[in-house]
Amino acid sequence: MRKSFLAAVLPVLMLFMTSCHVSFHFPPETSSGSGSIPEQLTAEDFVLHNPYGLEYIMISENGEDVPYYVISTDYDGNVLLLRKEVLPEPMPYSYEEAIYNTGVTYYPGSAVDQYLSDEFPGRLSDGLSADLAVSDVPVYTIDSVRGAGDMQIETIPRSIFVLSGSEVGLNVYHQIRDGETVDNIEEINAEELNWTRTSYFLEDDVRVFVNSNESYGGEGVSECHYIRPAITIPSGMNVIEDNGVYRLECER
Repeated sequence: MRKSFLAAVLPVLMLFMTSCHVSFHFPPETSSGSGSIPEQLTAEDFVLHNPYGLEYIMISENGEDVPYYVISTDYDGNVLLLRKEVLPEPMPYSYEEAIYNTGVTYYPGSAVDQYLSDEFPGRLSDGLSADLAVSDVPVYTIDSVRGAGDMQIETIPRSIFVLSGSEVGLNVYHQIRDGETVDNIEEINAEELNWTRTSYFLEDDVRVFVNSNESYGGEGVSECHYIRPAITIPSGMNVIEDNGVYRLECER
């Protein structure tokens, strides 16, 4: 009885299956750029992994557009921008002789710090130069880099500087870190080795951390490496679209 029933039903089932079209519906994929771009943009809207798919803001340097990432919306209460590319000319961290216990790796007053504080602002537009924000930037103290006691942190007022080893996510081997690691910073590392502001201690040798997308380590202060400027601007600065690119309204 069972065999005869199956024999009778099977042809009907086969006819049904071959005559029906079965479709499967899957939910659409979503991406980080799925949000609607606000009519009025601010610099904060461009932070890494923003919901609008916005990549970077153009900053004018010597009259040329240069892309900058927005890497933090709260760096001492300000917005932190990082140049997409390193500056074209490498330079030493310091012009002083690298002697242990002299504090030659102290960031304030180093060749890198002097260049970014005194010369680099001349590359920027008058509109942006007038609107830079001063941030308290953490650095190791002079006694710390001299090896005189435990590592200690102080802050220095700066608008333009290089990131620290801690901020770019390096293991700096110190008990106290000179800054918090920036979210997703590893995704935008530069190809070229570039200076951080963090001292690197190896026995009686004194070096400074350098970083790239492929390697990092300590380099002597007289070695020539690239500079990747970071800039702080006030929160809430408006951004406009201008000829297909985004730029700060103050540079219009």
